Amino acid sequence: LFRPYGLLDLLGVPYLDPSYLQVVVWVTGVAWVCAALGLVFRVSAVVTALGSLFLHGMFLGSNALNHYWFLPVYAMVALCFARSSDPWSLDHYLWFNRRRRAGAQVSVLDTGFARKLVLLGVVGFYFAAGLSKLVTTGLVWGDGHLIHYFVESRRAAYPLAPILADRLWLCQVLAVATLVLEAGAPAAVFWGHVHRRP
Repeated sequence: LFRPYGLLDLLGVPYLDPSYLQVVVWVTGVAWVCAALGLVFRVSAVVTALGSLFLHGMFLGSNALNHYWFLPVYAMVALCFARSSDPWSLDHYLWFNRRRRAGAQVSVLDTGFARKLVLLGVVGFYFAAGLSKLVTTGLVWGDGHLIHYFVESRRAAYPLAPILADRLWLCQVLAVATLVLEAGAPAAVFWGHVHRRP
């Protein structure tokens, strides 16, 4: 269910006509700009997260290779729980927010909850990626041949591909480092400086 297209299938959400999809893209884009500026943040952040989740599910269904969008999309969902109305946001200067802040009480949104949720998301995605590599291929993934095959078949597409394709040992170093980083990701949850400030 962490994959948006699986959630869309479960909910029975149909694929949209491209003209309707364009409307979702525009609404999500406008909401994203508003959320970045802190304008009506509680609403704009939720619209951004839902729109991004929906669009990712739509496009991932037809192109499973864009998995590098998983983390940003779910970070947007976590940021719905971020603190708002700080002095650098537009909401801070809106009259209705000033009135609301006068009688406002501290909530879980003021504790850094969103930042911790993003951290858990990052750890979860990296650990799932490392676990997937170890379960499907075992420690053999660390021999570097998969990375070598990938860069060899895409020499012209990436600037570093020719350098890696000519050096299997470098692919091996990258493969082992990848496994260590991904499988060791849960250590970030217990890292001291992460919990130092709320």
